[in-house]
This record gives sequence, structure tokens and C-alpha cells, in this order.
Amino acid sequence: MCRRASHVFVSFPSPASNRHVPWCIDTAPLRYCSDFFEVASNPQRVRCLSCWGHDHSKSGHEIPSTSSKRLWKIRPRDVSFSQDSIGKAFKDGNTLDGTMAKIRSGECKIEDIEKIQITWHSHVRTSPGKPRWWSFTGNRRLSLYRKLEEEGALEFIVAEWVNSTVPDWRMTTRNADERPVVRQKSRR
Repeated sequence: MCRRASHVFVSFPSPASNRHVPWCIDTAPLRYCSDFFEVASNPQRVRCLSCWGHDHSKSGHEIPSTSSKRLWKIRPRDVSFSQDSIGKAFKDGNTLDGTMAKIRSGECKIEDIEKIQITWHSHVRTSPGKPRWWSFTGNRRLSLYRKLEEEGALEFIVAEWVNSTVPDWRMTTRNADERPVVRQKSRR
């Protein structure tokens, strides 16, 4: 449910179809919300809607989940890379370019790819005193998502939020706003 009590949820019938178009009316609008899921419906066609929730200190939205995992809907560009370089191939042998081609052709879907893990914290070297989203795992996948977002093929991803900081030995980036270099040879 939305954490801000000022939200009112309304469902309007769409003139072009029999579908209802949900709107979030915020009595103190910082922005309007279109991220809804239906929580109930009844024979009188009254629908109870909820949005993913808003926490304006962090980009993205937390997604309600029945599992113990905290899921977060976020734009790939709002997540910083924790590593300064990435390998060109995934553990299964597929390359970044090959996976991108499979997604473009429809052979592979974003939902088929394992979720990245993200974490919210500041880092002494790269963002002292300025918390931000970091990739905890999945820098290669994040690179793929960023390219898809730039092409307009992807707007949001669902990531798993872990309550931990990226360890110093893994945080190899020197600049939170830079992309990692794609290594042509594996370190293994």
C-alpha cells in the first residue's frame, strides 16, 4: 500500500474500451502515479487499487511482496555500477551483445534474466555523505539494462534490495557516474 496517506485511488472507465484506467490523485501532488495493481474488485465494478508506494528520498518504488525479499522497481540509470570493469560474457557463456540480440528479437525476455541486487548507501571514495543506489550484484546485467533503456526498449527493472553495503574489495569504481569498461578477456 502507498505509505502516504494523501493518496486517493480512482478508476475511470476508458471510452475506447471496457477497461478501467486507474489514476492516483494526490492531495499534495509531487507527481502523479501510474504504477497500480488491483487489490480487490466487486460485482458493482468498484475496484480497489493500490500503488507501489512512494519514498521520495530514493528513486524507484518498493513493490509489495509475499516473499522475504524486498523488491524495488527502478530505472536502470538510477543505479550506479559498483565495479569499474565487467566481463563480456555471462557465466552461462552468452555474451552481452548476444543477449542483447536475443532480447531485441524476442527470443529472451527481461523477466527470464535473474534480478540484480541493489543497495542504498554512500561510499567513502565515490559518494561520501551522498547515499545512492549501487549494484550489489549484476553489473553486467545492469549494463545490458542501461543499453536497453537508452534504446527505449526498457523503462524499469525489478531489483532485489539487499540491506548491506558493497564491500570495499568489490567496490572498484572510482566515479559513481561512469560505466564500467567491458573486458575482452576473462579474469578467470
